[in-house]
Amino acid sequence: MQYEDKTFRKVERKKNITIIPEYLYSVKEAMYFLGVHRVTIYRYMNNPDNPLEAIRFNHDRMILFRGSVLLAYKACSLPKRGRRRKQ
Repeated sequence: MQYEDKTFRKVERKKNITIIPEYLYSVKEAMYFLGVHRVTIYRYMNNPDNPLEAIRFNHDRMILFRGSVLLAYKACSLPKRGRRRKQ
């Protein structure tokens, strides 16, 4: 089955993102910088041990991160990646 509509296209991941400490970054940019999935970013924000600090605008509809926070979070060890399994 062929689609004539070109709405289905693969989004390429950005390889190198330069983070400037004074700027604000979106969830998508933080996702590319940390090398994790979008849902993992939200889990990092709710992590009880070491939460990722975020700035929320428009009644929590827009979430931004300071560049300095992203650099510090990547410098310290990130929480373990992978599936959470019930024990």
